Amino acid sequence: MYNLTVATAHTFYVGSGQWLVHNQSCLTPSVVKDFAKNLPTMTRQDIIAELQKAGLTLKGQSPNGQFMEFVDASGRVRVKIHPPDKVTTYDHVHLYDGQGRPLNQGLKPDNTRSPATHIPIK
Repeated sequence: MYNLTVATAHTFYVGSGQWLVHNQSCLTPSVVKDFAKNLPTMTRQDIIAELQKAGLTLKGQSPNGQFMEFVDASGRVRVKIHPPDKVTTYDHVHLYDGQGRPLNQGLKPDNTRSPATHIPIK
């Protein structure tokens, strides 16, 4: 038995028998907790790499790449990366639980307009 993660595909064929396999998400509670805790020290590139490593995929982005949305294997938005704006004057991340509720850095549900759900990044 082998355990592997493929960053670019979620379903693919393996071996001479062409076994159809599914690339499972690595989005465990401990991975999410560590990720959230480290966000303020991470760059945009670090965040993108960690999200892809955890099994999230880029759903879409603005033409300039400043706004990005990452989804889980079920297509639910779990992370958004945003640039500074009039109210939130720093690069930041929004986290969402499996039900789509915005989360603060402590992974507790919070109001979408709360500063706590606008988690600063490097």
